[in-house]
Amino acid sequence: MKIITRCLSSPPSITKDDSVNSPPDKSSIVLPKNKRSRKMRVCLNIPSFHPYQITSNNLSCKSTELGQNDELILQSPTNPLEEQDEDIHLAPVAEILKFLYIGNERDAANKDIIDSLAITHVLNVTSHLPEHFKSSGIIYKRLPANDSSQQDLMKYFDQAFEFIETARKDNGKVLVHCQAGVSRSVTVTISYILRKSYLNAYEGYKFVKSKRPVASPNLNFMGQLMSFEQALNKGEIERQLEAELKFEVLDKN
Repeated sequence: MKIITRCLSSPPSITKDDSVNSPPDKSSIVLPKNKRSRKMRVCLNIPSFHPYQITSNNLSCKSTELGQNDELILQSPTNPLEEQDEDIHLAPVAEILKFLYIGNERDAANKDIIDSLAITHVLNVTSHLPEHFKSSGIIYKRLPANDSSQQDLMKYFDQAFEFIETARKDNGKVLVHCQAGVSRSVTVTISYILRKSYLNAYEGYKFVKSKRPVASPNLNFMGQLMSFEQALNKGEIERQLEAELKFEVLDKN
């Protein structure tokens, strides 16, 4: 894969370009290279996203190929990493549906939160965070996934769907969490919504983000959600619609 990188002397801002009506052919992310402080910007095709315009002073461009030891940490184009830290830290548990919540590692470890929300099931989308209240009768499911450009999260969508559906049919409530409650847990939740509705990947993202503003799947995961959407549209994966589930997406352009 050819990657176009832009070396930055200062972090750019990302602003929505409302003057463009057609889908964009690229979006941008900020990433570190070889754990140095150098910042680069990578452009990848994300056709379902509205266009964003990059603005920065002293911007130079060149083409490069990632080396074997280079590390890609992908960040959603809608929320630059520099602008997210404080919001992520302060974000409370978000109710996405009446039986479905998204939180972070702190929420998953807080028994008062678990009890106050009447959580019966916890979907842990990490490989390392503990299952704190298993002995208290909480039902756990682990999806051992990392928040990286190499992680295949789509292979877990079926397991996540079945776990959430079992809880819903048993009148339970599910907390989906990863470490920050921003990328992995959000992606899994969107995959559930896509299968229960006719929303596309971008609309599913907007719906979840309207409930949890810090929601920001990395671009690898957004690509997998788009592939999942295509599989649903082709009938390769069966939708399971529920009349009582409403997914109102407000366009705040």
